[in-house]
Amino acid sequence: MGRGREERGGPGTGLSGPEADDASENDQQEATAKDSGEAYEDNWYRSLKAFAAARQAFGEDEEDEGPTEPEDEAQRPIEEVAAAPVEPAPAPEPPPPAPHHEEHYIQGSAPQIKHVDAALEGSAGDRAVIWRNLQESPPDSRAGVVERLINQGKSAELVKLALEHGNGDLTSERALAMELAGRLGGDSCIDLAIGSIADTDAGVRTAAVLALAELHPGAAAEPLGKRMEDPEPSVRIEVVKALGVIDHPSILGSLFAFLSDPDPNVRAIALEVLTEWRSPAVAKRLAEVLASPELRNMASEVLVEMGPASEKLLLEVLMQQHPGTQATVGRLLGRISGIDGCIERLTSPDPQERLRGVEALGAMGGPRAVESLVGTLSDPDTAIRVRSIQLLGRLGDERAGAAIEHSARTDPVQEVVTAAEEALERLASSKASAG
Repeated sequence: MGRGREERGGPGTGLSGPEADDASENDQQEATAKDSGEAYEDNWYRSLKAFAAARQAFGEDEEDEGPTEPEDEAQRPIEEVAAAPVEPAPAPEPPPPAPHHEEHYIQGSAPQIKHVDAALEGSAGDRAVIWRNLQESPPDSRAGVVERLINQGKSAELVKLALEHGNGDLTSERALAMELAGRLGGDSCIDLAIGSIADTDAGVRTAAVLALAELHPGAAAEPLGKRMEDPEPSVRIEVVKALGVIDHPSILGSLFAFLSDPDPNVRAIALEVLTEWRSPAVAKRLAEVLASPELRNMASEVLVEMGPASEKLLLEVLMQQHPGTQATVGRLLGRISGIDGCIERLTSPDPQERLRGVEALGAMGGPRAVESLVGTLSDPDTAIRVRSIQLLGRLGDERAGAAIEHSARTDPVQEVVTAAEEALERLASSKASAG
């Protein structure tokens, strides 16, 4: 095959022009028919060199028919000639712009969370490490871990973690986010917890309610009050407890509503919360209800149904001395606990407890109440002596006149003397009106 090519054309044959072209083309066709890959490239390259050498030997111009490769290209190694041009890699797409802070809303069953601080700092990697440590911490020691992180200035990262995982797919992560929210506080965490009391998982709802109990914001009073329809009694119990630590006027109605809960345990907790509560807002609201002719009877029946458990709540109303409620509260106390329970309070070592007994007796009135109040004029506490004298003057019982006059002459405290003198004037005015 090589000999045939030498005879038909090439530098040794003396052929030129079209004959040399034909010989080169025939050589290429024969090589293509029998060889492939690297053999084809080798034959093509040799034929091209022979053709170029023949043209140069006979002085023909480079512009003759048939395209030729440039000289510098012909001198390149085979690998460079045969290699396909490499296209540059496409430029990476620019990262999407950071969303506006108002787009950091938590979607789902919870309301949108709008209180997100756009200035919160901390890289995603740092937060991932913190979150993993929190997940791996035993529940009973997690509070200490969070406290240490807060002391290390990681509050911003913790808030971000709570918001990021508060609406995640895993219930365990949402519950942990609620725990963080309850320890961190702030508008963002409060909104997160309020929204999560409607979570589909009972454990997350419980964690959210516990967070609100920890923070006890007034904004949570009404949303918690609406959770009396929660299907889980355990969640309703925590709702009642949370309501018990929030000072808001709407709490009283919610707690009364829980007294009719179908679950006896929920009713018991509602009763306990109402009994132990010392919230000024609830006492004020109850006083307003008792002073209202439209609501007084309904509220009175509920309080009587509560039994002795409502006694402390009624006494709290008396302690605040809301006008127009003393007579109603006195009658309720008479029906619920009787006068004996009020008299027994006068023997308590706690001055505040004795003062509650004085207020109750003053609201109940009657001979036994007057007699017991006269006995408190020698109480070592000045506030109790002053209040007893004021109540005796208001009751207008002449049998208390001698004891009040004695206090006006002998009590060493000027405040008590002044109260006694005013009470004597009131008694005299009442006697003159009656005469």
